Amino acid sequence: MIEDRNELPKGWRWVKLGEVCEIVSGTTPKSGTSAYWNGEIVWITPADLGRLCDRYVVDSDRRISKAGFTSCNLTMAPIGSVVLSSRAPIGHLGIAAVPLCTNQGCKTFVPGTEVDSEFLYRALKRSVWELQQMGSGTTFAEVSKTQLGEFEIPLPPLPEQKRIAAILNEQVAAVERARKAAEERLAAVNRLPAAYLRAVFPAPDQPVPEGWRWVELGEAGKTVTGGTPPRGRKEYFGGHIPWIKPEHLDCQQVVQISTEYLTEAGSDLVGLLPAGSVLVSCIGKIGKTAIAGVPLTTNQQINAIIPRDDVDSVFLYHCFRHYRPALEAMASTALVPILNKSGFSSFEVPCPPLPEQKRIGAILNDQMSAVERARKAAEEELAMINALPAALLRRAFAPACAEAASAGRGEL
Repeated sequence: MIEDRNELPKGWRWVKLGEVCEIVSGTTPKSGTSAYWNGEIVWITPADLGRLCDRYVVDSDRRISKAGFTSCNLTMAPIGSVVLSSRAPIGHLGIAAVPLCTNQGCKTFVPGTEVDSEFLYRALKRSVWELQQMGSGTTFAEVSKTQLGEFEIPLPPLPEQKRIAAILNEQVAAVERARKAAEERLAAVNRLPAAYLRAVFPAPDQPVPEGWRWVELGEAGKTVTGGTPPRGRKEYFGGHIPWIKPEHLDCQQVVQISTEYLTEAGSDLVGLLPAGSVLVSCIGKIGKTAIAGVPLTTNQQINAIIPRDDVDSVFLYHCFRHYRPALEAMASTALVPILNKSGFSSFEVPCPPLPEQKRIGAILNDQMSAVERARKAAEEELAMINALPAALLRRAFAPACAEAASAGRGEL
C-alpha cells in the first residue's frame, strides 16, 4: 500500500475496514442433514473463490436450503459485498453478483455508504500479502474477523474511488486479453515439436518413403539395460562416471551430468555405454529419451541402443520422441508400466540411408532449437503480463499517482 502514511493526497484518509464495512463470518450447516443441502442459496467456500475466472461471484459448487441457512444462523450478504477467503488459503477474493452466504473459511465485507465495492475489491487485492502475514494457526494460517476489522486501507472520496476502480477494471481487462493471447501463443509454440516430427516420421501402419525401411531396434544397434550396484559397497560409488536415471532424461537432447557417479568397478558391474548411445526410459514414465554425451552408465529403468555405424544417434533420438506413445502402448499394464528389453528390441522404427538420417536430424535440431527460443520468449512475455495486475495496483495506490488522479489528469 502507501509507504508513508503521512503522504496521502488531499481528501484521502486511512480507515479501518470495520469502520466502513460490516464484516460477516460464515459457517457450515450439518453435512449429515440432507434437508440442509441442494437448495437455492449460494454458499461460498475458499475453493469457490479460487476457481473464479473473473472477480464476480455468481454461483457456488454446493448450495444450501432455507432450512440449512436458518439452522446455523447464517447472514445473507447483498450484491456488491466483497468476499475474502480468510483461511486455506488467505487471499482469494470476489464480488457478490448475487445474494450469498459463506462457510467459516471466508469473511464478507458489506460496504457502507462511503465505500465503493469495486474500489474495496482492488484495495484488498493490493493488500493480500499483508493479510497473509497476519494469519496464524497451527493447522493452517487464518486471519480473524477482529484482525480484519482493524486492518486499514487508504480511502479517497467516493467519486474518486469509482474513477480509480473504473480505470483499474479497464486496465485489468486489457491485461486479461493480453494474457489469453499470450497463453494461446505459448500453446501454439508447444504444439510445434509434434508437428515437426509428424512431418518426418510415418505412422506405424503407413508405408515409408522410397529408400527407407522399417527395422527393429535390435537390428539398428545393440540394446543394453543398465543396473544398480549394491548400495552397501562403497567401492562402486563416488567415482567420475555418470550414472543416469530417468529423471536425467528430461528436456535435454544430450545428457552427460548426473546426480550420482560410479567408480570404474561400479561401471564394470552395470556396463559402460559409449558416447552417442541413445537412452530410453522403460520403467515408469516410458519413452523419455536422450543421447549420451560422454561414456556413462544407467540404472535398470533405462534401456539403451548403441547404434550401428549406419544409424545416426540424433535421428534415432527424434524417432523415440515421435513414437513415444507407441512405446507406451507396448508397456505392461502393471501398477508400474514396464517395457522389457525383448519388447524394446523388437520395436520397429523407420530407417532411411545414413546421409538422409543426418540431414533429417540436423533439420529437426534446428527446428527444435527455434521452438525453444520461441517458447522461452513466449514464457517471458506471459510472465511479464502476469506481473502487470500487481504493478497496476501498486501504481493506483502510490501517492504521486493518487495526486495525479486528484488533479483530474485522467490517469493513475
